[in-house]
Amino acid sequence: MLSQLVYRSRATHKMSEPDIDKIVTDSEPFNQANDVTGLLLFDGEFFFQVLEGKGDVIHGLFEHIKTDPRHTNVVKVLDSACAKRDFGKWNLRTLILKPESQCYWLPSDITVKRDSRVFSLLNSFATGRWRSCVSAAERATVNCTIATSQIDLTPYPSSDIQFAFQPIVDSRIGGISSYESLLRNSEGRFPELILADLPEQQRYEFDLKSKAIAIAQGAKLLQPGQSLSVNLLPGAITNNEQVVSQLLHYLKQGGLKPEQLILEITESEMVKESDAFFAVIEDIRAAGIRLALDDFGAG
Repeated sequence: MLSQLVYRSRATHKMSEPDIDKIVTDSEPFNQANDVTGLLLFDGEFFFQVLEGKGDVIHGLFEHIKTDPRHTNVVKVLDSACAKRDFGKWNLRTLILKPESQCYWLPSDITVKRDSRVFSLLNSFATGRWRSCVSAAERATVNCTIATSQIDLTPYPSSDIQFAFQPIVDSRIGGISSYESLLRNSEGRFPELILADLPEQQRYEFDLKSKAIAIAQGAKLLQPGQSLSVNLLPGAITNNEQVVSQLLHYLKQGGLKPEQLILEITESEMVKESDAFFAVIEDIRAAGIRLALDDFGAG
């Protein structure tokens, strides 16, 4: 099976163009013999490499690459099967990104579809947007202490449904950036169990209508600059034509601006009606409501 693996790493010392050329010289014999293709970007500090080939070959090569003393802090970004090669003519091609460059242009003899994952990753690296990605070791060094006063909320009146609010801390600003509202009932059951007991259409109606309580209660917590995250099933978006207007109505009642709401699309359900789903997503964005994927990578 053809596989594509992408990783990012950090040079252990300052590297010149001849140093980069040597990486190619060292790699090409193995790559040619084992039909490995790919692209290597270097921005003066970090490497970003795409490897293509048979799965077992690529994974074995990656384990070897991780031991190379010329780089450290190796982070696997993508590892998946692919239908065809993006760099089929090149056993290893290098592009050096100049520090003063804000973008890069792929050579005319390398064609990567602009809507592909690899193009997005290459573009993110070349423009510097990837730098928010850190390794497990780096994440372990992040330490942020937040002091906040206790806030007591009166339960929403005449309702078996309540919400717990989980603070989301942004270590860069040293404070709470938002609160995520988590559905609960009087028995303390979790959202999946509450929603699973309802027939499909009723489940979607309930999921959307319950956000009136989440927004009303969450609005009492927010300080200037903070936002509220609420979870919503994909079906609740595609099965209700009034989803945008209802959310805006709830926000108006709570005294919140659309940009203070982050709609987290839950991972527990497949998106079935993709055209209808993305049409509503565009309406949600146009209204100023922000979007996120809940538990990204799961489900």
